[in-house]
Amino acid sequence: MKIAERHEKINQMIAVYKVLHEKYFPPGRSLTDEEWEKYIQSMETEAAKYRGSNLETLAGELCMCFLNDVERVHK
Repeated sequence: MKIAERHEKINQMIAVYKVLHEKYFPPGRSLTDEEWEKYIQSMETEAAKYRGSNLETLAGELCMCFLNDVERVHK
């Protein structure tokens, strides 16, 4: 994979994570247990798309960054 292709895949990955993050980021309240499960499952499903690729580690780390952001803001 060329650098430009890698960067484009990373941009696509981040775009999907951002959409999920915005969908599940609760305005002024904590997520319910059910919402957390759906959010985690959605993010893990996206990260799984990169398993076995040279972007697997980055996908997992970005997934955790977005999940941790919601957790930190609403603790």
